[in-house]
Amino acid sequence: MAAGIAALASLFAVPTAQAALSASASLQTTSGKTRIVVKLTSSRAWTARTRPRSVKVRYKRKTYALSKARAAAAARGSSATFASAAYGGTAGASLVALARKRVSIVVSTRAGKVTLSRTLTPPATVNPNPTPAPGPTSSHLFDPPGRDLSGQDAAPFLQRYFLDSRFTDCPAGWPNCSVEERYVHCPDGTFRYRRLTPTSGSDINTVGSYRVTGALVHADGSWIVEVQTTTYEVQHFYHWEVGQDGTVVGSYDNSERLGPFRYLRPAGDC
Repeated sequence: MAAGIAALASLFAVPTAQAALSASASLQTTSGKTRIVVKLTSSRAWTARTRPRSVKVRYKRKTYALSKARAAAAARGSSATFASAAYGGTAGASLVALARKRVSIVVSTRAGKVTLSRTLTPPATVNPNPTPAPGPTSSHLFDPPGRDLSGQDAAPFLQRYFLDSRFTDCPAGWPNCSVEERYVHCPDGTFRYRRLTPTSGSDINTVGSYRVTGALVHADGSWIVEVQTTTYEVQHFYHWEVGQDGTVVGSYDNSERLGPFRYLRPAGDC
């Protein structure tokens, strides 16, 4: 039993060599004006060298400078929120048009710059006097925690929803689709990537291990998880963004865009 608990805990171990930086980028619309909001979370507490000093969001030739969001905590500890100016009219419409586009988030620190590629989620109109959110519905697969969770605080949520899960572009399972891509996360730390096809000898079945290097659970139950996998002694990095309805998009080694996929549980290939 003790060995099993230790193995489970190791899935959420943060590498000591370098802290993982998680980020989410979204649009917010308030009183007809739209702004970009970026939430940054580090797997370890920031130091004077690693604390974010400036944040910019780029899309093609357009760059938006962000500053610490009003009423948000300063960039201390391991999380911070940055926001752009609010745009209305034509400029605001241009910003809304970037919804679901892949943008670059450039974070500057005294230690250097870090660039992350993220999907800009669509704007949600903010009500100045919001009513309490309803409980989980059929369109919400994950119980909203009611506040943002990061680092080890997010571990219970991931143990409940991420372990023993798979991300697939064919929820019915091959051969119901001509080709299926499947990313499998077993509770014992086994990772599988499978590409199933109707052509003999063309299938891919990669087996290795994985561990979580960063996580951010939003108050509404949507979540982000960053995973380091080891297959055939080669390490790779995955960034996954999971919506309330189970839609999954991500990236591979900070370059190749992945998805959309569907979240399913149990994994089925463990």
